[in-house]
Amino acid sequence: MLTTLSIACIAIYFSGKLVVGDIFPGSPILWEDSIYNRDTNEINSRFEKAGTDTLNIVIVGKELTMKKNEVLNVLDKFEQYITRHPEIKNLVGGVQSLSPIVKKLSMEMHEGDPKFSRIPTTLSEIASYLFMYQSAGDPEDFNRYTDAQFQYGNIIIFVKDHRTETIKKVIKICEGFFKNTKLPEDTQLKKYGGGIGIIDATNEEIKKSNFFILPGIVIIIFTFCLMFFRSFVAAFILVFPLIIANLVAYSYMALNNIAMDVNTLPIASVGIGLGVDYGIYLLKRLQEEIAIYGNLEKAIEMTAATTVKAIFYTAFILTFSVSIWYFTNIKFLAEMGFLLGFILFFNCLAAVLWQPAIISLVKPKFILNLIESEKR
Repeated sequence: MLTTLSIACIAIYFSGKLVVGDIFPGSPILWEDSIYNRDTNEINSRFEKAGTDTLNIVIVGKELTMKKNEVLNVLDKFEQYITRHPEIKNLVGGVQSLSPIVKKLSMEMHEGDPKFSRIPTTLSEIASYLFMYQSAGDPEDFNRYTDAQFQYGNIIIFVKDHRTETIKKVIKICEGFFKNTKLPEDTQLKKYGGGIGIIDATNEEIKKSNFFILPGIVIIIFTFCLMFFRSFVAAFILVFPLIIANLVAYSYMALNNIAMDVNTLPIASVGIGLGVDYGIYLLKRLQEEIAIYGNLEKAIEMTAATTVKAIFYTAFILTFSVSIWYFTNIKFLAEMGFLLGFILFFNCLAAVLWQPAIISLVKPKFILNLIESEKR
């Protein structure tokens, strides 16, 4: 019992270090040394203005909003703020919006004089520059910056990676800028889009789901065990090892730099659902042995000699079957296969070691009632 509680305390400590989102740059589906991830790192390190991940910020206003001097000046200040900020200047490759296009056209229309690399003050001058720019390309070339009515604007931030730490920093700095910078009247900020925006929204949803779904699964399993064995103690004996096994699995993930993401969350749920089977097999067999011998210690001994072997065989087959995925070149399959095998086998150990020990120590009422009924 003391050993179990010690494992639980250690598991709670390390599981608190579990990261939601991505820990490593590049694709989490592939190993860090894969060709794709090596190429991604090379692009981000070699090209200063590049970034393989993008964060989009949408500005919404009235028609012709994106041609206004006040709006374009805000975009210009934002670009300089983001690319020069000491906390993220090495994480952001560059920013694209209408502002640098207008500034470049203004300079070129004044014989390349750098002092004219600025946003014109009049709407007509800005509109003429943008018309020339649109006329030189295809009709849809401008869609990445604004719509046909210049009502919506898009700011594209090129980010070096999509690690959780990077996403938090970049979004925090962006929010800080727009919090301290007033947008023109009738202009609103709609955040965030692009790959980084989707990943950030997914991470937030995973945090919420992990907080509700896994406890919900435990409650459902507890309820069904309560209905089947008609004992709160029996349900607790079955569910407690699942909680410990899940915490140990989270600790394993934290120590091995495996993040909680949209891929790993279902694995933990599946592990809990399958892991309770071992405890149900053992507890049901124990009830049958008590009905035969009418003695708790003898029933535990016979249960260990019969059902425990079957549980180990089943656990070994399941664990070996999914753990063999570890040898694939796909990182996701390798980590998830090994993680699922780890959860299943730890659930097996928890069932065969925890349940007989706690039943022998506590002598729960639902077991003693069986013994008394057999004696009568």
